[in-house]
Amino acid sequence: MGRGCYTDERRDLVIVGNWCPNKCFRGFGECGASELGQEKSVLMCELRPEMKDKIIDNAMLEILSAVKKSTVNGRSVFLYTPDMFNRFYLEAVLRKLPDNPAAYIAVNACVHSFIKANMPFDELRKKGIKEIWFGIESGSQELRNRYSKPYFTNNDVLRITNLGRDAGVNICWFMVDGFEDTPQTRLETFNLMVEAQPFRFHFSPLLKAA
Repeated sequence: MGRGCYTDERRDLVIVGNWCPNKCFRGFGECGASELGQEKSVLMCELRPEMKDKIIDNAMLEILSAVKKSTVNGRSVFLYTPDMFNRFYLEAVLRKLPDNPAAYIAVNACVHSFIKANMPFDELRKKGIKEIWFGIESGSQELRNRYSKPYFTNNDVLRITNLGRDAGVNICWFMVDGFEDTPQTRLETFNLMVEAQPFRFHFSPLLKAA
């Protein structure tokens, strides 16, 4: 969902992990990650505890190779994972990347995971992670609660967006406009965006499942 964030001709897209244990947007057409055409991989499934070391090794090698290639070619790289770089990836993989200030890495992430992991943005920026896309979806708490996503509040959104900006990280938002949106919920979304001032945002239509 939100192809506009990674189809820049100067940006390489690397799909990391290819496994999503989440069931976001149930009843709303499901998660738009399927548009990328990735297949689920048992090898990368973090629901199998015995595979964690293998997951870390594979993800790290994949990321380091992609970042090196893109940086040498003067391009940015979008590390996309269907599980929204959940807490496991944040703590076990991203935190262990070597410092690489010359790189420009974009990742997609979950507000809930970042809060739980207490991830310092300045630490990530040193690793070359200079752009983070969060799945905010809506400024309406009521609508977000229906989307089967991990719980977070608008105050969490404001806090994490401001913290990222203060650390020099470009905080971007995935947003949706769904069949249950109303003038009131759209106003709530608009007001949140005006208050938070994300670096960039991308809207996608959210359709009811057939």
